[in-house]
Formats: sequence, C-alpha cells, structure tokens
Amino acid sequence: MIRLVTVTGARTTTLPYMLQHYIDLVDEIYVVAYDTKNNQYENVKALTDPIWNKIDGIISVDAGSTDGTRELLEERKGQGEVLYRKWTNNHSLQMNVWLRESVLREGDWVVIRDSCERFSEEFANKLKDYIFSLDFTGVRSIWNYGKLFAFKWADNQ
Repeated sequence: MIRLVTVTGARTTTLPYMLQHYIDLVDEIYVVAYDTKNNQYENVKALTDPIWNKIDGIISVDAGSTDGTRELLEERKGQGEVLYRKWTNNHSLQMNVWLRESVLREGDWVVIRDSCERFSEEFANKLKDYIFSLDFTGVRSIWNYGKLFAFKWADNQ
C-alpha cells in the first residue's frame, strides 16, 4: 500500500532521505500471474524465479493443475493468494477472477504477466524504484503494446 506522508522537519532533511522514506512506503506490490491452461509449472517457475521474493505477493488463478504448479504458487504467494476456477474455455472469465476475489486494497500496485512471460533479474531488482517513480509522478497505469502491464488499484475499478 502506498501512503502519502508528511515528513516532519522537511526543511532540514536531505532530499535523498525523504525519497528513500517514501520509497520504503511503496510496500504493497503484487504480480498477477495467469494462464488459460493448467499444468504450467515450468512457465510459472521461470516467471516467478527472479521476482517472488522482491514483491509483497503473487495472485494467481489456477485451473486445476496437477503438475505442482499450484503448490509452487502457494509456496511463493507471500501476501497474495492462489485462486481456483475451472477452465471453461473463456479467457475473460478466467482472467477476471482475481479482479473480483483477490486481496487487493486501495493503493496497491499490480503488475500483470502471462505465465509464458519473464522478468529479467535487473528489472526485478529495480521494480520497487520503478513503482515509486510512477507513483511519485502521478502515473497510475502502464500499457505495453495495447496490453495493461501495471496499475495502481482503486476499489472503484
């Protein structure tokens, strides 16, 4: 959750300290990992390897995996959650389960990835700084090639 704070004694506090204090408040970052299929263990592992211990949680919708995917996600979910929805050949319904049923709260940042996509180690290490920069400048969503990549959650969405 990102909170707006007033730093007491700001005139005597150095700017880098104030910025680091603000960055430290960017503490609720979730990655939504999803796929329309089940049994995506290798893809989910490759997607989450560089990022799972640098974010607050992973939110995922599983369609009934039996290859260890669900267990891997449970192990790495942090403050996130693993939801279940049987696959009914409707990508939109599968994708939107987490929008209606997840742990997201006002002000949380969400990064959305398909299970076949990847994070570089460099990106994973800088994600919190990137989110801070977005929030600090008033950016609330990022689209990449017509697809939503990251956004700041609002309960009225």
